[in-house]
Amino acid sequence: MKNIFKCIVLSIFFMFYNSAFASRGLILSADNSINYYENGELIRKVIQLPSSNYSISYTGDNFFYAKYFKEDKKYSLHICNLLTAKCNPIETPKETAEIVDISFSDNGYGLIARTDNKIDIYFEGSYSYSIPIEGREIKGVSFVGDYFYVLQVKENRYNWISSSIKKCSLLNLICSDYIQINQQITSIFSNEQNDIFALSKDGYIFYFFNGQYQWQKKFINYYADNLSFTDQGFVIRQQYTEKINNILQPSRYTASFFLCSIEENYCEKIQTTNTIPVKGSFK
Repeated sequence: MKNIFKCIVLSIFFMFYNSAFASRGLILSADNSINYYENGELIRKVIQLPSSNYSISYTGDNFFYAKYFKEDKKYSLHICNLLTAKCNPIETPKETAEIVDISFSDNGYGLIARTDNKIDIYFEGSYSYSIPIEGREIKGVSFVGDYFYVLQVKENRYNWISSSIKKCSLLNLICSDYIQINQQITSIFSNEQNDIFALSKDGYIFYFFNGQYQWQKKFINYYADNLSFTDQGFVIRQQYTEKINNILQPSRYTASFFLCSIEENYCEKIQTTNTIPVKGSFK
């Protein structure tokens, strides 16, 4: 009887432990479907989008998706409930440039970075205003509440030679240079604990705390982008490389997502659907 009771207690403990420390998120595939994953396992299909070239941001109970329409010279933005897959449109600026990256929180606060180096700010699911970001070309954003971070790169003819991360305040709309990295950074992820993770194209992750360098580790052997950080570790997209116009570039036909443990420095491939995984967003 005691053994049975002990098994029940342990089962309940591990159920809550796995619930508290989990990797959850979404992957958008080339067939335009968005699928939900937990701890590297496919759980279910959430929604089928009508066309391609969307950006997504998973926030927990909800997710956001956006797409630029060239004929309208603007993008559309929707917020969706994860359980019901019911989506509602969000009003966007009347005219915009193409989308670089999006980052939102569950309460509808967030931002969209554009190719004209402007960032559109959203409060509680409504468009508020746009701000220009001076300097290099924007390659990514990460929203964490009162602050957000902007990834910018300096580019020459063949590749990016250095990257910088700006820290921007939503309170006074001031952006300042925060981190400089002499690497081609493809993606950043930050949180409210002042942790910033930067992923290089060569598969290295650089960790900064309060803007100060802490460590770097190599996780992926080929072209890497689309970084997320979860309780179970990092989620990273890997692409094999191919020569396009005699320049080594990420392959257009192969991609995989990996869940990588920080302690063990080990990455396990996430079993996705039969189509190429395009973009991911995890927490």
